[in-house]
Amino acid sequence: MTTGSNGTELTGMTGLGRRSWLQRGLALLTGAVAVGAGAEWAHHETASAAPRAASLTLYGRRRPVASRAADARQTTFGELLDGPDGKPVGQFYSNSFGIDTPLGPQPMDVSSMEFQVLQLKDGTLFGMRGGDSADGTRPCALIGGTARYAGASGSYLERSLGPSAQGREMVEFVVTFAG
Repeated sequence: MTTGSNGTELTGMTGLGRRSWLQRGLALLTGAVAVGAGAEWAHHETASAAPRAASLTLYGRRRPVASRAADARQTTFGELLDGPDGKPVGQFYSNSFGIDTPLGPQPMDVSSMEFQVLQLKDGTLFGMRGGDSADGTRPCALIGGTARYAGASGSYLERSLGPSAQGREMVEFVVTFAG
């Protein structure tokens, strides 16, 4: 048995005494607690920023499509409403990109891609989609958001409801948030 300069007993080949082992163990335990607390804090912050509702239904009054004859892009926009005849709660914007053909821009098909922005008073949702489904609904991926919707993901359906009283096309957005 060997004794160190401070009178502690040194053991094995490492030359560390019981006190040093206890100090290192305590440091390791403290580090593990700090990492666990940090992970819990990060999870709490992410959970509090996520939308509280599992789904959200909005209605849009679409304005006419704007496109250029020589371009395969189309842009639409309109008001977001809280009901079919409701009050305005924001705006939506759509930009679609497709293959240019000799006949000009074509309606959404499998080769097309559309990006959408649903801008609300308490944040913005971002989505994208490919072609239309057979039943006329348009399935979209919810790929993010800002403010209240920061970190949002999930999906939503866009479906046409026909013309509104103002003569514009009415659409319904049914957003389903993941997790």
